[in-house]
Amino acid sequence: MHSFIFLGAMMKRLVILMAGLALVAGCTTGPSKQEYEVISTALQGSKALRNELTTDCARKLANKPIPASIRKEVVAFFNTTEANLPGVVCRRMVNGLANGTLSYQDYKDMERGRMTPEIVQLLQGTR
Repeated sequence: MHSFIFLGAMMKRLVILMAGLALVAGCTTGPSKQEYEVISTALQGSKALRNELTTDCARKLANKPIPASIRKEVVAFFNTTEANLPGVVCRRMVNGLANGTLSYQDYKDMERGRMTPEIVQLLQGTR
């Protein structure tokens, strides 16, 4: 029972953190559905654009410290190291946007602080 309570609390903190990091890092900027689809199409056709957006996002994300109280949980959630976290997060999000695994609805859910199994899979690199 205690592990389910802990997991629920951890996931709630992760949802809030991930939505905030995504928006603050500039990985997502609040586009309309049509704008989202245009961005996705542009990213599909340009590896250079994907790389530029990932690099910019990771740079911004690296400048946003993760609260010490959840740092280990966040790193474990993404199956990476703290040093690689910004690049991993941004690469997964940009690639998800480019290849369609980060749907507009997923984006809106993240923006609202809602975590879904699909978002978890995308962020953990299993989708």
